[in-house]
Amino acid sequence: MTRDEVRMFRESAQVLLTLLRCISMKKALSIDSSNQLNFFRLYDACLMDVSVISWCKIFGAEKNQDIHWRKLFPDTTTEVRRNLEVQLEGQSSRVTTLSDEIRKYRDTYAAHHDLDQTKRASAHPHLAPMGKTGLIVYRAVYEVLRGVEYVQGLPSPDRISGQHLKTIEDQWRAISDAAKLATVNLKDAPS
Repeated sequence: MTRDEVRMFRESAQVLLTLLRCISMKKALSIDSSNQLNFFRLYDACLMDVSVISWCKIFGAEKNQDIHWRKLFPDTTTEVRRNLEVQLEGQSSRVTTLSDEIRKYRDTYAAHHDLDQTKRASAHPHLAPMGKTGLIVYRAVYEVLRGVEYVQGLPSPDRISGQHLKTIEDQWRAISDAAKLATVNLKDAPS
């Protein structure tokens, strides 16, 4: 594997970790919607936007991008493709629908803003399929890098999924709860 290929896989791993971490943080923070400060509401919105933008870097329409999953795994018979099809119930139309929904949100809320409400996404994208597809590709990227001994600094997929993920989300929830408790007497603007 060339240095450029290693770099491509390492950078895709970092983008995927950003995606997975933002989704997990958003899930942990969204348990309590009584955020008394705009700070927490803004952070929640930023997590959504970064999740969407990160997902689009890997799964977006620009298949010629260096870290697009199809460029990382160009063989149509790869296990990655099979796993994505299984995850999305083997329906290419679901892949297209998911991608269209996420890109519409990105293009009308996250990266741009369209004043025409009829062109805007009607809802936030669902995080679950974004996380599941991201984890599938992260597992594959990690295995490629492990095969050439370049996984230093990257968590193994098992450390960011399953029971470990629940533990991570519980920790983020505890951090969020402590931050909210510490700011309970604060207001966004002086009176």
